[in-house]
Amino acid sequence: GTGKIVVEATANSMDMALGTSFTSALKLYAPGSATVVNPITTLIQNIIDNDPTKSVAQATSLIATGLGLPTTGIDFMTYDPVAGYASGGTGQSNALLVQKVASQVAVLVTSASASISADASHLSAASESVIAKIAAAAASYSSSTNYDASTSFLSNSAALQAAVQSLGVTSSAVEAVVLYNQKISTASSLANVFSTQSVIQGPVAAGLVTSTSNSLTSIILDLVEISSSFTKLFGPST
Repeated sequence: GTGKIVVEATANSMDMALGTSFTSALKLYAPGSATVVNPITTLIQNIIDNDPTKSVAQATSLIATGLGLPTTGIDFMTYDPVAGYASGGTGQSNALLVQKVASQVAVLVTSASASISADASHLSAASESVIAKIAAAAASYSSSTNYDASTSFLSNSAALQAAVQSLGVTSSAVEAVVLYNQKISTASSLANVFSTQSVIQGPVAAGLVTSTSNSLTSIILDLVEISSSFTKLFGPST
């Protein structure tokens, strides 16, 4: 249908993939025709919100290209990467890639929002601003001065900093996201993706609300290493 879908998570909502509760209000969006709502559809809808002349297909192509996702063969309005991964077969690699990118976008929005928010009660408003900047930057990444064909937008420090610097996002937050995105890009399973995401969206995002120290990046890397090692040694939680 027309219009858009809005899903709002509150402090009482649970992230079923991570098994944790949300620490603040967070809104995700999708075009009215969608049957799924996630960070990727949120960026697509933001493109349409800011340029109503863009069709869903055009907005999807812009975001998919900017994020390094397939531009054919996947309908992001209906695609569930978790189900796709569970079904196995040749589509499993695409499913893992899509979930990695969705996770990277979620962490980018969470970390950047925490970096510019005075307290948790303002995170929802901050995330709206971050989403708009990220959507616009991702859509124009291939033609930007910071474009690097060997590095995705989500792992390009200069591109990310340029996208969010006007909002006051700290360099610590950007570097934290880049470290995470580089780590998650090598994840070999959804279990690795979710275990690492749960670490970065928990203590790290909380620390970014008040921290401006670049030493935070070393703490983040240690946490990510601990999370990945735990999964390798003991397997994913069930």
